[in-house]
Amino acid sequence: MQSYTTEEARSEKQSQKRNSTVSALLIAGILHAAIIAGFALWFLAGPDPREPELIISSTVGQTTEKLQSKDFSNVVKESPSASSSQMSRLITARAAVSNVAVPEAPDFTVDTVDLGVGFGDGFGAGMGLGGDGFGAGGGPPKGSPLRDRCSAKDRQQRLEQGGGTPETEAAVVNGLRWLKSRQANDGSWGGGHKVAMTGLALLAYLGHCETYDSPEYGETVRKAVLYLAEKGLNDEGRLRSGGGHAWVYEHGIGTYALCEAYSLLRYGRQKFPHMQELKEAIAASVAIVIEGQNHDGGWVYEYEGSEWYQEMHGKTGQRSHGDTSVAGWHMQALKAATLTGVEFKNMKRAIRDGIDFLQSVQGPQGGLGYRSRGDKYSLAGVGALAQQMFRTGSASSVRRAVRFILDHEVKIGAQDASIYGWYYGAQACFQRGGSDWTKWNNMFRDQAVAHQAEDGSWPFEGGDGADSSRAAGGDGEVYRTCLFILMLEVYYRYLPATE
Repeated sequence: MQSYTTEEARSEKQSQKRNSTVSALLIAGILHAAIIAGFALWFLAGPDPREPELIISSTVGQTTEKLQSKDFSNVVKESPSASSSQMSRLITARAAVSNVAVPEAPDFTVDTVDLGVGFGDGFGAGMGLGGDGFGAGGGPPKGSPLRDRCSAKDRQQRLEQGGGTPETEAAVVNGLRWLKSRQANDGSWGGGHKVAMTGLALLAYLGHCETYDSPEYGETVRKAVLYLAEKGLNDEGRLRSGGGHAWVYEHGIGTYALCEAYSLLRYGRQKFPHMQELKEAIAASVAIVIEGQNHDGGWVYEYEGSEWYQEMHGKTGQRSHGDTSVAGWHMQALKAATLTGVEFKNMKRAIRDGIDFLQSVQGPQGGLGYRSRGDKYSLAGVGALAQQMFRTGSASSVRRAVRFILDHEVKIGAQDASIYGWYYGAQACFQRGGSDWTKWNNMFRDQAVAHQAEDGSWPFEGGDGADSSRAAGGDGEVYRTCLFILMLEVYYRYLPATE
């Protein structure tokens, strides 16, 4: 009996030892698997990019809460062998409060936009010749309206279907490279109208789907976005290079560019580090566009027809009529704002009134007047494009405008050359499609490519006055190069309204 008990105890002890060994092995296996999985995830994701330090301060006035003032100072520190994408950026902030009140930022919780047909999925694409902004594995998620825009296969297909050629695409890439070589250290372009020129250049890069991830232009885009965002956040949302009554042009163009940047920089393999600041900038700038709308639905210098302008400056009496040219940039800015996914208060009302204003100044031949009914060629495309962006393109007012555009010959170098009119005309005719687009493309495409200089810029196109690049003064070279790039990106920058 004693012998049996001892043997049983020995067996039980050995069994316990075996169980302990198995448990230890299982625990060790689980720990090793967890460690290996962690290293695998770290390797696949890559090390987190070293983000710059952002110091934010704000000053609040007694009656009006001010926007936080942020200075994205372009102080770049570069390691001896670092590429531009590895540069670390020193970002500081300083408190600066304007003494002029502006409209409140919009309420993001109201007024969902439902704008119907027009412009397909909106913005940006590229052929990859200058770098794909989203890179391998990046880009908008499946089902996003931005997805096809940045697909190399779809871009190539759109170029071919729209009547583009390898030569038009080469001209775009050469133009972007020229712009890159002309960018200032602070991220801007131009001299007298830096905000407007920077906005147009940024739109040219985004139109080619060059974003924060772009191998060739990522640093260029990043600096441009930060330049514009800093301008707005340090001036209560206003995007302007200086004083003068025409700063509304700059504000419209700058808002357009920042909204499009926000739409595209949300996606990509590498997260843009200042999305929140960018969102604050567009919130403030779009609020100014909406609240600064004129009583007749247009927009005018200094937004002088708006209620808040009257209150700030104490002006009384008859208000100014809307300006068709200013309205064109603001309608594009509103379209870009609707594509950000952010909801803006009074957006639908602003769009409706803007379209009504543009229809009210259309002349009997199909053109548009400057501040009243008329038939000015350079403005015909403004009215057509606005309606195509937010409504169907089959309205009689659109058909008459496009017919009026096509009745005029496009001839670079002629005295009546109108690069401003061509910019709108190219988009309006592309949206119409069919024989209207074929006629425009045949008139414009090869001339535009042949006119480009060897360095990638575009020389003076001819003409005089406000309809030519001469009106941009010392910024003319940047201005016309941006517009030619945008016109030659039309094949894939927008989907036709018919799609």
